[in-house]
Amino acid sequence: MQYQKVFDQNFINQLPSFDKFSNPSVVALCKRNEPSLDAFRSQIEKWFQNLPENQKADMYSRLRSLDDRQHLSAFYELLFHQYFLEENWKIQKHPSINGQTPDFIVDIPSQNINFFL
Repeated sequence: MQYQKVFDQNFINQLPSFDKFSNPSVVALCKRNEPSLDAFRSQIEKWFQNLPENQKADMYSRLRSLDDRQHLSAFYELLFHQYFLEENWKIQKHPSINGQTPDFIVDIPSQNINFFL
């Protein structure tokens, strides 16, 4: 499946209106009238394009979720994924380790360091 934009105008138009006191994070991100949020959404879109294709469907739906637990956890996974890429670290997403699945295993070959997050 080819993904254009996570936060396209049709999606934004279908969101509930912005409330001064209480909003799901995705509503605040897409409907709060602040120029800095346009740049922030653009950055998220770029990070999303850097995901492997087999991870995009899950991330796409979670980033668009009105449930903050889904939206925010997807955002932070995306943020860390991008950070690891920019550091040129090797990453494996959702590996199985003794029946558990952390978000990432990170390998930093130049320093002989491995860790999971």
